[in-house]
Amino acid sequence: MVWWKSESIPLTMKTRLLLVVALVVALGARAQGLVYFNNTPTTRISTNGIPGGGTGLTAPVANLFYYALYCSMTATTVLGATNALTPGGSGIVGGIFVFNDPNWTLVAYGTNSPFAAGRLASSQQNSDGFTVVPDVPGGSAAHFVVLGWSANLGSTVAALQGSLFSGFAFGSIGESAVSGSYLLGNGSFIPAPVIFGTGPSQISGFTLALVPIPEPTALALVLTGGVGFFFCRRKAN
Repeated sequence: MVWWKSESIPLTMKTRLLLVVALVVALGARAQGLVYFNNTPTTRISTNGIPGGGTGLTAPVANLFYYALYCSMTATTVLGATNALTPGGSGIVGGIFVFNDPNWTLVAYGTNSPFAAGRLASSQQNSDGFTVVPDVPGGSAAHFVVLGWSANLGSTVAALQGSLFSGFAFGSIGESAVSGSYLLGNGSFIPAPVIFGTGPSQISGFTLALVPIPEPTALALVLTGGVGFFFCRRKAN
C-alpha cells in the first residue's frame, strides 16, 4: 500500500486577494438591496393645491406630506403607464395608482423635509443614508416609482386608500414617472442607486394634484338622504 503525504499548497498574495474579493462579493450578493430614497434640489415636488390653499413647491412643514416608494423586478409600467400622474377631474380612484397594480411592492415610506421646500426624506433610512429594499438582493435589477399625498389623507397607503374610496377625500395626491432599471446596492462593491435625478433613467420631480370632492348637488342629495333615513327610523320606533 502506498501512502500519500499531503502537502500544503502555498498561496500567493494575489491568490489570497482574489479569494477575499470572491467571498465579499458572494456575501454581498445575498444581502438585501439598498437604494437612495431622497430627491434632489433639481427634482423637487410641487402641488397645485392643498387643503387651505397654496400652490408651488411643497412647504417645509414637518409631516405635511407622505411618500411611498414602490419597487418591481418585473414591471416597467404602472397599469400600462410610464409617465408621471397628476390626476384631476373624475375617476380619481379608478384603479390608476400604483397600489392597484399587483406587480409593484411597497418597500418604504418617506415624509416631506421640514428644512427645504419640495424635498422629501426617507423615514426608513439607515445610518449610511440608504434605504433597504426588503426581499430584493443587492445586485438585482429593479424599477421604482414614488407615490405622494397630503397628510390629511392619512399617513399610510392603507389610510390613503380608505380616504380615496370613501368618496369624500379632500387633499393632494400624485405619482412619479417609472424609473429605468437600476442595480440595487449591496453595501460593498455595488453602490446604492440614486433614483431621483435628471438622467434618462432617473425619476424627476412631480406634482401632487388636488383631489376633487363631490359636487355640492351630489353632497346635498347624500345629506338629504341621510336626514330622511334618520327621521324614518325615529318614526318606526
